[in-house]
Amino acid sequence: MLGDVNNRRTLDLGSGSGKDSFRFIKKGAKVVSYDISINRLKSQKFNVERVCGDAEDLSFKNNIFDIVFGRAILHHLKNFEKSIFEVFRVLKPGGSFLVIEPLSHNPIIKIGRKWREKYDGRLKDQRPFDYHELPKMIESVFGNVEYRTYYSFLPFFQAIDVFFKWYLHKDWSSAKHYSRFYFLDSIFTNKFPKFGRIQVCLSEKSTDNRLRSIGD
Repeated sequence: MLGDVNNRRTLDLGSGSGKDSFRFIKKGAKVVSYDISINRLKSQKFNVERVCGDAEDLSFKNNIFDIVFGRAILHHLKNFEKSIFEVFRVLKPGGSFLVIEPLSHNPIIKIGRKWREKYDGRLKDQRPFDYHELPKMIESVFGNVEYRTYYSFLPFFQAIDVFFKWYLHKDWSSAKHYSRFYFLDSIFTNKFPKFGRIQVCLSEKSTDNRLRSIGD
């Protein structure tokens, strides 16, 4: 969706272990790996510029990145709207914001999260998005957004994962079995996008955009 990223200055927002940072580097991007956890940044075993900081208050000047990328970061934040304004601020005019986030509306996802909350306290502070929520917020800041969903059947496999892990104390790899159904899933998701597990949003900072503040 981003096209050629070679030599493009890229911010990997909430980079964690750095898997996506590494992928961008392999494609020739000039990457800044950004995460709130210094330990996660130190765990990255490759050469990259690392910055420890808060996604709601980015420690960069205006208009310096060609790309801002985030995978499953916004739903962890207390004020994800502020983070989107910060992304807008640090992007160059014509720059791209690509974000991948989990969705909450699928009933299987809701059941699975309720099960997991009993064993993983971190989930109580997370808030996956409704189908239209994130695109509307991004569009209100950027003025444009393209989005689609993926993985309609994945929640069923993840629910099985939870059952095996927490109730039977056994491992059952959903990824291994799910790959057999990927083609069928893509057809189903195209017809019924609101059953998707993951939402991908892409926006571009127009050359005539002006930086706005929350409340404008």
